[in-house]
Amino acid sequence: MSTKSEEITRLTTELASVRAAIKAIEDGGQSVSIGDMSYTEASYSALVAREKSTAAELARVNGSRPRVLPVNFGGMYR
Repeated sequence: MSTKSEEITRLTTELASVRAAIKAIEDGGQSVSIGDMSYTEASYSALVAREKSTAAELARVNGSRPRVLPVNFGGMYR
């Protein structure tokens, strides 16, 4: 089991890698590697989802959960 600081370091590094991969796609690249995972013809939406989940996990480990959570009311009223 890793310590809290090791986990924060790991998540911070992973978050930076995911954000770099997203930037590479935005700049026209389509093949990226993040840790032990490789994305060919990378899915932008999959990387954005991973960015959100990694950021949420980092916030949980850090003890700094957001006070206000985003809410999507799209499609609620028909």
